[in-house]
Amino acid sequence: MHRFHNILFDSHRIKDKTEALPLVLRLIADNQAQLHILITYSLFQDKPRGNKTTSLVNKERK
Repeated sequence: MHRFHNILFDSHRIKDKTEALPLVLRLIADNQAQLHILITYSLFQDKPRGNKTTSLVNKERK
């Protein structure tokens, strides 16, 4: 049986995060893994996706 040392939990598109989080915590405990938390947020949450976001990303890459 494989043991996982790094587990990434992405809750962005999960509707009910309260059901998924206990599963992740159980995986961490069962595999004796460490829990690292990364919280991110979008500056563009209230704005529609599209050209504005894409053009900003393209400017940052130059």
